[in-house]
Amino acid sequence: MSDPPFPIDPGPIGTTRDGRPIAMCAMTPQAAAALGPAMADIDPWARLGVEAALFTSFLARHEAGAYRYRIVVDDMDAGICVVRDPWLSGPYLNLLGLVPQAQGQGVGKAVLQWLEARARTAKHRNLWLCVSSFNDNARRIYERAGYTHLATIDSLSFDGFDEHLMRKRLHSSPA
Repeated sequence: MSDPPFPIDPGPIGTTRDGRPIAMCAMTPQAAAALGPAMADIDPWARLGVEAALFTSFLARHEAGAYRYRIVVDDMDAGICVVRDPWLSGPYLNLLGLVPQAQGQGVGKAVLQWLEARARTAKHRNLWLCVSSFNDNARRIYERAGYTHLATIDSLSFDGFDEHLMRKRLHSSPA
């Protein structure tokens, strides 16, 4: 039997620009309790008014088809990644967030490369995500990684805030 596309505790996925190890680890209640408030304090979630308790609860939840990870750099909890699979012929990157100290270090790029490698191995056709319309930095990162804008969805998660649906095509259908 083959490995699942998104294992519970993936392990090492790369290194930062200065050579520190990056790992994807299973989300724990302790990590959710620390990372929930940290994520609620940064954009886009701070701008959207997401409460720390709601974020913590979401990260600690278990549900079929949702894989919740903490991103670890060295021994520091550096961020979160939530992947939903299956979605529309491929996984959906539900959340990716990094604490400010981990931003600009190549951590997000390593996570996107890991996600793509896992999806390609599983022969998924697409990768999906939504990014808040005001989150220009994240949108540029996703575009550099090969994602294209497909639609703008008004007030998807929060009234008055639009989301851009983006896709990266991985495999084409056989002719």
